[in-house]
Order: sequence, then C-alpha cells, then structure tokens
Amino acid sequence: MTEEGCASRRSGLMYGSLMSLDCRDKNTGSLVYINYTGIGNITPELGMILGGDPNAKSTEFGDSFIEMRFETGDEKLKELENGVFVGAGRFIVEQGKPVVVEYKVSKLVKGSV
Repeated sequence: MTEEGCASRRSGLMYGSLMSLDCRDKNTGSLVYINYTGIGNITPELGMILGGDPNAKSTEFGDSFIEMRFETGDEKLKELENGVFVGAGRFIVEQGKPVVVEYKVSKLVKGSV
C-alpha cells in the first residue's frame, strides 16, 4: 500500500525529531475503510524530502512505522477487522513525480513457545 491511497484525509504532527502520521481512506473498490497512525524519525534525509529539497533522495525502511486498522461491511473481508497489522515505511523520491510513502505491512499472529 502506498500513501497515494490517502487522498481523502491526511494529517501529520511533528515533535522535535519525530513525526506522527494519521491517514484515513475509503477504498470504494471493496468498501474497506483503512485507518493508520504512525511515527517517523525526522532524519536529515527525510527533512530534505519534507522541505522540498531538489536534492532529496529516497529513504530506506527503518525510520517510519505504522499500525493499521480496517473496517468493512463486506463479509468476505470481515476478518481484516480482527487482525493487528503493523508496518515499516520508506519515502520514495522520483524526479517529476510526487513523493510516495511505501509500507511493508505484516499481520501479527500468535506464536508458539
């Protein structure tokens, strides 16, 4: 999932060198409501991206993390509502294109001891 799907509502707060992200989206294809919040470390590289520096480059995974929740009325997808999902993100910078945030998302499951 990329942040391109967050066009409906996007907000962020900065706390010193940390950033908080709240994104809400309605995916009308399957009628899935996605809500995720996260936190990111404002590294010098990310500062360049957020500041619109033309020399900014893509970041690696490891400084931005999210927790996702899903809501749906579609019974085939209802199990998503019972899962706990977390992800790590990175910012992708490509000349002439808007900055994209890419996430690797995983579902947490019960492990064995």
